[in-house]
Amino acid sequence: MYQLVELPNPWQTKANGRIIRHFPVTLYSDDTSGNVSKKWNKHMSFYCTLLGLPPKLTNQEFNMHFISTSNSASALELGEYLIDRINQSNTEGFEVYDARSDSKVLVMMVVLCHLGDSPMHAEIWNTVNPTMTLNPC
Repeated sequence: MYQLVELPNPWQTKANGRIIRHFPVTLYSDDTSGNVSKKWNKHMSFYCTLLGLPPKLTNQEFNMHFISTSNSASALELGEYLIDRINQSNTEGFEVYDARSDSKVLVMMVVLCHLGDSPMHAEIWNTVNPTMTLNPC
């Protein structure tokens, strides 16, 4: 019935006096190509955008942040490494400089959704029908 609360909060100890910021993002992945046909030079790319921005800013190119690309690794192979790094940021956080407060802050990246076309979702979620996933989150 009762839960032991650890004091001080472990995040307060990790922050060491710094402000903690949560960075919610939308992941986007797709198989893209510089050619007219995806048959040649096909490569997998991952990007993210900051959630909470107004749509007119979210859709601008400078708010779409490149994460990784590969012409030999699949979405799942790239995603495995990416998820490891995101989980690490959620358990340890990472330090960045905040220009507004003129100080270093501790940041945690939180993925709230993953965008992609139907074939990409079918590959990542391991299903032919995107509404019948075998790997629910």
